[in-house]
Amino acid sequence: MKNKLRVGLLLTSLFSLTSSFSVFAESGDFITCQSKLNQVNEMYGFFNSDKFKYLTKKDLEKFLAPNMDMITNNKIMASGYTDLMKHFELIGSEMKEFKILPAQYVTEAGNDVVIKYDIDTVNKSGAKVSFSEIAILSFNNDCKITRWDEIVYTKQGHSTLENIRVSD
Repeated sequence: MKNKLRVGLLLTSLFSLTSSFSVFAESGDFITCQSKLNQVNEMYGFFNSDKFKYLTKKDLEKFLAPNMDMITNNKIMASGYTDLMKHFELIGSEMKEFKILPAQYVTEAGNDVVIKYDIDTVNKSGAKVSFSEIAILSFNNDCKITRWDEIVYTKQGHSTLENIRVSD
């Protein structure tokens, strides 16, 4: 038990140390994008706006790299602009209301931003469905998201998630 506690404390300390050092890194594997958090805030603001209902490829290009992968619970939900457009259309077809709540926790390390947030929705049949998500967003030098890897939980079950997965 003592060893597990020591290992846990060591890993926590290393993560904390690594996170704080990455802020000061200017070379090596770290990207030069300085506005990752601003990009995330702007993107979620867009998702909550009326403009999201009329999403275009040009809108996606503001925030996402052309080859971006969206992964939910270890399943690729969409890859690239065409799939992402279909994915968001599926969300629109499944949900009558869609609201991303403000991020509750944000941290940044290297090329990644880690956020936790909730999404409140009302589906087409009028049932309320709430999602809790933790997402790791990986960025390139142009401040575009190249990988969106999220863990999603909902008390209502994951069948809702399968309905918004893009498949061939």
